[in-house]
Amino acid sequence: MVETQERIVTIFGGSRCTEADPEYAQAHRVGELLAEAGFVICTGGYLGIMEAASRGAREKGGRVLGIVMNQFKAEPNRYLTDKVATAQY
Repeated sequence: MVETQERIVTIFGGSRCTEADPEYAQAHRVGELLAEAGFVICTGGYLGIMEAASRGAREKGGRVLGIVMNQFKAEPNRYLTDKVATAQY
């Protein structure tokens, strides 16, 4: 039996970046490239850089994990395929 392991790249970044910022476009492109190369993307799951990378990966058909915190009232970004909720600390 051949076992395969997923290759995961974790991207955490600022949440205040918007679509108008060049950093958003760069993170979006990184997400696209990683998804095209077969990587799963793991982000903090919320806005800004993490949304951009998640969006880029999803638009290329990639899998996107979001590490979300139960203590946050904000909704995670809509580009996640899976959410991993963490306890409040």
